[in-house]
Parts: sequence; structure tokens; C-alpha cells
Amino acid sequence: MEEDRHKLKRVYMSGADKRKLAKEKDKKNTKIISKTRRMTEFFITQPNTTSSSEVIKTYISLFMYKGPPQYIPPRGHHIPKSAPA
Repeated sequence: MEEDRHKLKRVYMSGADKRKLAKEKDKKNTKIISKTRRMTEFFITQPNTTSSSEVIKTYISLFMYKGPPQYIPPRGHHIPKSAPA
């Protein structure tokens, strides 16, 4: 028969035991993290072939304000035709 764990006195760890346990846990976590894959391994990277002048032109064309969009009125299909007299 097994003893009931609720009837025994609680045994507290000493400070040295807690530090040792924390150190072992940290080593274990470091080992696990070193085995896990990085996010960069899931993506295909290509060398950057754009020159700095192309980057500047792209920035200017994307982010410079060009004014409000032009209003183009409909082509007259909204105007009602007059009824025959």
C-alpha cells in the first residue's frame, strides 16, 4: 500500500536546491531552443539587386502626395430622357 501524501509533512527546498534547479531548467531550455528552427529558415531570401536610385524613385512615387483624385463625371446615362410630347 502507498502512503497518503496529504498526511506527510511538506518538505521545502533549500535556496541552493532552488538555484540548482533553476540552473538545470535554464540549461534544458537553452538546449531546446538551440534545436528549434528559426523563422528565417522558412523563407527563401534573394539578394537585393535594386540600386539606391531605384529605391528612392519607388519611395517618391509611393509616398509623395499627388493631389486629390480627379473626378470623372458619368457619360450621360444618368440624365433622364424626355418623354415624347
